[in-house]
Amino acid sequence: MLTDYDVRQAVEFESHDSPVLSVYLNVDPHRRTVEKYKLALRNLLDKAEGAHPEDVRRVQNYIEMGYNRSGRGVILFSCAAKDFWWAQSFAVPVEDFVFVSFRPYVRQLARLLDTYERCGVVHVDQEGARLFLFNMGVLEAADGYLGEEVKLHRSGGWSNPRFQRHEATQARRNLQEAAEMAEEFYRQTNTRRLILAGTEKNVARFRELLSNRLRSMVIGQFNADANASLSDIRDKALELAAKAEEQEAQAMADRVLSTAQQGGNAVLGLVDTLTAV
Repeated sequence: MLTDYDVRQAVEFESHDSPVLSVYLNVDPHRRTVEKYKLALRNLLDKAEGAHPEDVRRVQNYIEMGYNRSGRGVILFSCAAKDFWWAQSFAVPVEDFVFVSFRPYVRQLARLLDTYERCGVVHVDQEGARLFLFNMGVLEAADGYLGEEVKLHRSGGWSNPRFQRHEATQARRNLQEAAEMAEEFYRQTNTRRLILAGTEKNVARFRELLSNRLRSMVIGQFNADANASLSDIRDKALELAAKAEEQEAQAMADRVLSTAQQGGNAVLGLVDTLTAV
C-alpha cells in the first residue's frame, strides 16, 4: 500500500549530478500478456536517452525477477549513483512513459492519486447497503447494513395494497439506516469522492436520503444487481472514477478558456502563464 512517506520520497528526491530514470509501465493482465509488457518495457528503455546503464539494468531486473505480477500498473524511479530506488505496483493502470531528468517524474503519479485515492462505493439494495472504501484500487475498509428483508408479493389478493405499503415503508427504513451508517463511515475514513451502485430506482431513493455533504461527494453511479461481486464493483468504480476525472479536467480547462476570453482573472499561453506565476 502506498503511504505518505513513499510519496514524499518520490517527490523530494533530487540529483543534479546523476540522472534519475522514471518508468511507468502498464502491466494490466486484461490488456497485455507478460511478454507484451516486457517488450513494451524494452521499447521504453530504448528511448531513455541519457539514462545510466545501471539504472536501466535495475529496472529490467525488477520486471524480470522482482515484480510479483499482481497489479495493473508499475512505477519505477532509479538513481543508482545516489542509491535511490523507488518501485511500486498498483491495482490501477498507468500509461507507458519514460523520462530522464534530475528528479523523478511524478506528474502521472499525482494524477493517479487525484483520481483513485480514497474513493467510496455504496452498493445499495432494498435491504440496505454495502459500504466500501477503495484506495488506489485496493479495498481498504468495508462495512454495511442489512435491515429487515423486503419480500416482493405477487399482485392481486385483498391484502396486496397493505403488503405493498409495508414493504415500501420497510425498504425506506432500511435505506435510511444505511444512509446514516454511510455518513459516519465516510466521515471517519476521510473520503472525498463517492460512487453509488445498484438499480436506478434504489440508488435514486438512497441518494435522496443522504446528507448534503455526502450528496455533494457523489461523482457518479452505475447499475449493479444485488449479487454483484466485489471485483465487478471495483472495476466499474475505477472506470467511472477515471471518466469523472477527465470530465472535471475538461470542465476546468473550459472555465479557464472562457474566463480568459471574457477578460477575467485567467491567462492563456506559455509566456503569459509564466509571467503570471
